[in-house]
Amino acid sequence: MIMFENTFLKFSTTIAECTEQPIPINKMSDLAFFYPLTYTTSDIVDIDGDYLASFLLPPEQFYDGTTWFYIRYDGNVPDAAKNAQCFRIRVVSAGANYYSQPFTFTENITDTSYLLYYSIKQVFGFPYDDDTYANRIRLPLKIEKPKFPQQDEIYIDAMGVRRLLTSRVDKEYTLETDYLSVEMHEKIIVALSHNFVFINDEQLQRSGAYEIDYENELLSDCGEKLYKGTARMARNTTLLNLNC
Repeated sequence: MIMFENTFLKFSTTIAECTEQPIPINKMSDLAFFYPLTYTTSDIVDIDGDYLASFLLPPEQFYDGTTWFYIRYDGNVPDAAKNAQCFRIRVVSAGANYYSQPFTFTENITDTSYLLYYSIKQVFGFPYDDDTYANRIRLPLKIEKPKFPQQDEIYIDAMGVRRLLTSRVDKEYTLETDYLSVEMHEKIIVALSHNFVFINDEQLQRSGAYEIDYENELLSDCGEKLYKGTARMARNTTLLNLNC
């Protein structure tokens, strides 16, 4: 298995007999990731590893000169991949073929969210140095049910009139995933624990523990136990009214 431990993108020289959960994708630009080997060429194959299509736009590749590459895709998903129930990315590295886990094209993105996350120094095994190398992925989770926690400081003047000194307005969402494996939940927790997290282009931060609902489970086609996860996500900035 070839990968960074905490990345969502996994590659292997073999294809498992039982297909794991596919990752949703709407555009190739949903994907950017670190990769530990020389990335010679890549294309799109079907679930069994047979050629389907070439990328409409070639991936951008950045190399630090030592131990890692950063791969960023762009453009739309080729029609042949859209029409397939599932597809994989095949990468040629050092003369060997490496196959990703499955992806599935999704046109209706309301039940998915686009994540972009990074830090300004190496964390969780990722060699960040700035926002140039940000991980990007689309996942089956939703950000919804916004709430607006408020904190007001009020005083009563000598005439008995109530006056507002300060007001603070935050914004919090509920994050809820689809049924996912424990491994996927762990990777989501790592992603949400970065310094900079953008979900659907809004900067958010986890404001409480990420909870996995072990009381309710589903079994995948491969017999793997799947659970939903939830967390509170807060807007990165607070609105303030300071009457001073």
